[in-house]
Amino acid sequence: MLNKRALPIPFDIRLHDLGEELSLPYQVNRALAWWIAAEIIRRHPEEVRVIETHPVGGQYDCVSLYRRDADDSLIAHMNLEGHIRHKPWFEGSGGEPDSPVIDPRFSWLEVLAAEDRRQNVIKALESVCGLTSPKKTPPTVTKSIGPRLIARFASALAFTSRTWHIRNAFHDSSGLCSGVNNWVRDMKGPRYETLERSTWTTSLPILVRA
Repeated sequence: MLNKRALPIPFDIRLHDLGEELSLPYQVNRALAWWIAAEIIRRHPEEVRVIETHPVGGQYDCVSLYRRDADDSLIAHMNLEGHIRHKPWFEGSGGEPDSPVIDPRFSWLEVLAAEDRRQNVIKALESVCGLTSPKKTPPTVTKSIGPRLIARFASALAFTSRTWHIRNAFHDSSGLCSGVNNWVRDMKGPRYETLERSTWTTSLPILVRA
């Protein structure tokens, strides 16, 4: 049973409710988040960027999508220990008051169980966030190859016992940038100096093994 809401996201009500009660492993959520990020950027390489964020003073652990515009407008926070919150959700444009499903957030179970993830998740996010779905997926370019490689890496790690982290060079628990992460400060030479001069908008995530 699909619930067509004010926002054009089709929810299976029973699956949505179950996703509110069950939690998937962190590594699985991370793989799904990076797949979404890679797909969105692959389809909109000149419009969208991805970074790691920790909103609300560091309370959340997110893979976040932003527009490449003057305001760095938010598209979605994908909380690895929570939900996918898109911009309309933050703006309060939720569902109908009498809707069986009031909260229009995706749970990770819904993403994992989607029969057609590109149709039910990617295109739905494009629709609610004002991104025009391309008629044909563009070829991989410089701006999209990094997220795609990280997504493949995250998928390969989803069911392994090794602990790897996918983290930004910048820390952002205070506003959008509160300085270079401590582990980066141990780096020497031109690479660190470049990071010191950079901003969070140019800080691509870096893979680090614990």
